Amino acid sequence: MATVLVILVMCGVSCASRRVTSTPPGALVYLGTDVDDLVSSGFRTPYVERDLNWKPMCIQARMIGFDPSPVVCLPGDQQDREVHFDLARDLN
Repeated sequence: MATVLVILVMCGVSCASRRVTSTPPGALVYLGTDVDDLVSSGFRTPYVERDLNWKPMCIQARMIGFDPSPVVCLPGDQQDREVHFDLARDLN
């Protein structure tokens, strides 16, 4: 809780956000520095995170009964970014 408060105080209105959404909602968000090191963040879509300066990050959404989404890699920057995944049912 203290970390969140510190970030809110530091950010004010100048923080950039990364928003991850999916259809259907509720997919687990996987994050990593490249395609080969994705790990579960423990968060589900819709997911929003704010920071002063983003490091490069790759994102994927996974949900039981659906194929994993493609991996989207974002650059390090200070811009708001939104990534949306349309998950397809796993027919196997």
